[in-house]
Amino acid sequence: MKNASETNDYSNLDHFVPHPSNDILVPIADRKSGENKKTEAWDQDSSDCEKLATKYEQATDAVVKEEVAAKLGQYLTEWEAAYKPSNDAVKNSYLPLDQKIFVKMFNAATVTWKGLTTEEQQSAIELADRTARLDQNWWLPLENLTEGLQNNRYCHSLNLRASAAAVLELGGIAKGTKLAFDTDRDLSEYLATSVDDTGATIDFRERQSLHYQVFGLQPLFEAAETLEQLGFPRTTEDRQHLADAVRFLESYIKGDQVNIEFKGTLNPRDIARNKDTALKPYQIQNQPNNELKHLLEISARILPNEAWIPNSLAVVTTKYEA
Repeated sequence: MKNASETNDYSNLDHFVPHPSNDILVPIADRKSGENKKTEAWDQDSSDCEKLATKYEQATDAVVKEEVAAKLGQYLTEWEAAYKPSNDAVKNSYLPLDQKIFVKMFNAATVTWKGLTTEEQQSAIELADRTARLDQNWWLPLENLTEGLQNNRYCHSLNLRASAAAVLELGGIAKGTKLAFDTDRDLSEYLATSVDDTGATIDFRERQSLHYQVFGLQPLFEAAETLEQLGFPRTTEDRQHLADAVRFLESYIKGDQVNIEFKGTLNPRDIARNKDTALKPYQIQNQPNNELKHLLEISARILPNEAWIPNSLAVVTTKYEA
């Protein structure tokens, strides 16, 4: 296996997503409706890593930290061993949910880095390098980001690239800095292109869906926070775009406006789906994984001068807990 520092290209490759427990590699493009168990298993692994990282951060006992790091290191080692892309795979099969899985893994690795063995750190480096190169498939020209699914992929791609860069930086891999630099540039360009003067993103303008506005903003804010930690602070213009985009949500959070999801959508996929499904209003408490709550928590850290965010966060937290 080549060391990550020896490969300098981010060429287009094909994609497999692994599940270490059985070493079966399944092309995402081969998934069929109703066969979501493998995806759930992969997501469970990454969620376990996320929980382990939180436990590691909170632990004060050195023995507990060592035990937690060892468990996480096993996940990283198994995933790195299982994740072997093949040139025979179907291209363009990377989806946002898969990108989120790897982001959780990489964030967990950065949190527990000092507790990992050299071999486990190398597994994290290899996995981050390989995944970032695979994700090259979704580094699309901004002018192509006019379709909702592509836009989702690009938002989550930026976050995946930022989290992978953090791992490579910790590993002392020079390309981590370049990956962070490129991601920083692309994030700024994307914000300027996606967010209009009202704060609506491409997703909302095209799909009339508050859910997808949140789904796209969450990885953008996560990427922005990671890049700041890597020494790439947001520009004044970037911060204004981020503030506008998240402030767009305020009237919906307060209940002054109601979003009927996909009403008036321009997206062919949504239009086809709407034929068989009754349109429903966006409801905070029905959104998966506390996405809006998580978005506002990050927003409060990145935009501390936006005094309305803590108030909206309190409203959202109450509705999630209801």
